[in-house]
Amino acid sequence: DSVAEQWWKASETHQTLLAQAPELLQKLRTIWSDPRLRSSREERDFFTWFRLWRWLDLGTKSALLKEDPALQQAFRTMGENEAVRDVLLQALHVDDNRPRALEIFLSIGAAHPNLVRNYAALAAAFAVVFDEPFPRSWPHYQVKKQDLPTAPADLPRRFASMAAAARTRKLAHDPVRLSVGELKFVVDHLLAEEELEWARKNVKFTLRNYDSAYSSIRYDKPRLQNSLFEWNGGAYTFAAIRGKGGICVDQAYFAAMTGKAKGIPTLTFSGKGSGGGHAWFGFLKGAGKWETDCGRYSQHNYAVGNAKDPQTWKPITDDELGAYARGEKQFSNYKAKAVDYFEWARKNTDAPYYRDALRRARNLNPGSEIIWREEADWVETNLEEPEDVRKFWDGWVRAFAKTVDLKVEGQIKLAAAYDALGNPGQAARIRNLVISQNKEGRSDLALKVGAEQLMGLAKKKDWFGADKQYQRYVKEFSSSGGELYYQIVRPYVRALAAGGETRRAQAAINLLKKSRAVDLGPDSIIAKDL
Repeated sequence: DSVAEQWWKASETHQTLLAQAPELLQKLRTIWSDPRLRSSREERDFFTWFRLWRWLDLGTKSALLKEDPALQQAFRTMGENEAVRDVLLQALHVDDNRPRALEIFLSIGAAHPNLVRNYAALAAAFAVVFDEPFPRSWPHYQVKKQDLPTAPADLPRRFASMAAAARTRKLAHDPVRLSVGELKFVVDHLLAEEELEWARKNVKFTLRNYDSAYSSIRYDKPRLQNSLFEWNGGAYTFAAIRGKGGICVDQAYFAAMTGKAKGIPTLTFSGKGSGGGHAWFGFLKGAGKWETDCGRYSQHNYAVGNAKDPQTWKPITDDELGAYARGEKQFSNYKAKAVDYFEWARKNTDAPYYRDALRRARNLNPGSEIIWREEADWVETNLEEPEDVRKFWDGWVRAFAKTVDLKVEGQIKLAAAYDALGNPGQAARIRNLVISQNKEGRSDLALKVGAEQLMGLAKKKDWFGADKQYQRYVKEFSSSGGELYYQIVRPYVRALAAGGETRRAQAAINLLKKSRAVDLGPDSIIAKDL
C-alpha cells in the first residue's frame, strides 16, 4: 500500500499519470513471462497492479477526460480508492463502450464524491447501461415515442435522486445490498422524475406481492379484438395506463417500470404461446431470487421468455437469468480473480500464455458464459484436430448442464464436431437428444434443432422426407403452440409454396388445424396470421 501511495504522489499531473501506463504494462508482461517472478507475485500483488493499469488504460482512451479538469480529479481520487475503482472494472463487459462508461462513472463521482463511496455499484450500473444509446425499440414497439413521459438522461442527477430515495426508505431494495448486475435492471429507463415519484406514491405493492402489479391493470379486450396493438390513449403515463387499462404489453410495462421506480430490479419478457405473442415481467424478490413468470399464463404454453440485457441490449432468456442469479449474486474472491485472468488474457491475445490465462479464468468461474465464448472463438480459429474441438464442446455442455440455452448451443457444436470426426451416427444421436430432452420444458430449443433438419430437407427438395418430419413435429409438439407455428409451420408452408408444392402446403395447414396445437379463435394473433 505504501508503494502504491508513493506511486500516485509521484505522478503530479494527469498527463504524467497516464504516461506511466505503457511502462507498467511492460513490467507486468516481464513478470508473467518469467516463471520465478510470476510465482512470487501472481498471488500477492500482480493483479492489484494490473487493475491499476486497466484504470490508466481506460483513461488514455477517453477524449473527454483529456479536456475536463473535474473529471481528471475524479479519475485520480477514484483511482486511488481501489474499492470504488474496482467496482467498475469488475462490471465491464467486452461489448461495453468502455471509455464512455468510464466518463459516466467519473461524472457521477465528480458531482457526488461522498455518495459514490457508498453507492459505487449504483454509479457503475448507470455507467454500463448508459454507455450506449438505448435501442429504438425501447421500451417496446407498441407505443409512439411522442407519448412516452421521458426526460434527458442527466446521470449524476438520476444517481443522486436514487441515493436520496434509498436514504429516505422509498425503495424496496437497498441499492447498497445489490450487485451491479442487479442494479442495471433498476436504472435501465429514460422516465421522467415525475413518473418515478408517482409510482413510489401510488403503487402500494411490496416485494411479497409485487407480481400483482401486472394484473392490477385492467385488460382491454376491445383493443385486442380490433387488432389495435399500439397504445391509443395519449400520454403513456402510469396514471393513464391504470385509468384506461391496456393489453399485455402495457401491463408488463406498468409492472416493470413502476418496479424500477421503487428500486426493484425488473425486466419485461415476451414469448409465443398457443394464441400468438404475449408479454409479462419478472422481478428480484429476494437475495438472488428472481420471479420470472408474473403474468405469464402457463395455460397458453409459453416455452420461454425473452428479454434484453440492458448492459448489452442483447437477448437474455428467463433460463439464463436464473443461471445468473445462481452464480453471480456478488463477486466472490474466485470470481473477481476470474475477471483478472480474463482481462489479462484479452490484453495478451498473441502471447503463448493467452489460452492458459483463459483456462485459469474458466476454472475460477466455470459458469461464466463470456469466458467460455472467448475461448470458443480461439478454439474454432486455432484448433485443427477435431478431437480437441470435441473435448472443448463436451466441457461446455457439462459446464452449462443447468442452463438449457447454453447447453443446447454446446450440444449443437458437439454434434458438428462428431460430424467432423466422421461419426454422423453420434452426431444424429446428440441432435435427437436435444429434441427429446427439451420438447416439454423448452420446446423452443427442440424446435429450433428440428426446424434446421426440416428446412435442410426442404432445401434439398426432399418433400417426401420433409413431410414425414413435419408430421412428426406437429404430433410431438402439439402442446408447444406458438413456437410450433412460428418455427415449423410457417417457414415450412412458405418453403412449399415457393417450391410450387401448393397441395402439400395446403395439407400442412390442414394438419395444423386438425391437431388443435394452436388457438385459432377470434382473438388469436396466430389465426389472423394464418
